[in-house]
Amino acid sequence: GICVVPLTPGSRFPDGYIVYEPKRSPKYMNFRPDDHPNIMVSEDFLMITGPPPFPKFGFDSCAGWLGYITQDNLLFVKKFPVYPERVYGEMAAITVSIWYVDDRCELEPIGPRETLEPGESASFTEDWRLFEYNFPEKDEKVNLEALQKLINEETR
Repeated sequence: GICVVPLTPGSRFPDGYIVYEPKRSPKYMNFRPDDHPNIMVSEDFLMITGPPPFPKFGFDSCAGWLGYITQDNLLFVKKFPVYPERVYGEMAAITVSIWYVDDRCELEPIGPRETLEPGESASFTEDWRLFEYNFPEKDEKVNLEALQKLINEETR
């Protein structure tokens, strides 16, 4: 499938995302990853079109959504709140993480850090949606403008 993540204009990360490279070190975060044919940045979106050379990506995306287009012509979308003024507890203060492990891709929105007293609770809600959506034909690009429009109109 194709993983699609909106990037934040003016991101803290030079390329709009970071990668965790466990082969170098379990805690190595690369802010300037090498180009790879399965990783594309276009129109303020990052698309992962196949297995990447490292398993974990981190984003400071404030769009509040990310998606996955399956080869079965489905679009899976997660929407979630983002709080740019709050502290995020990941080491790089990311709001979204993508994991590619073996034949799986995990889309992981991350909530802000919570400080709770005994007996208190907190929650972080993700809205999951599934749409019919044509997987691009060979050499065809994802129409990111149409994708964004669909998400804006259908996931209010």
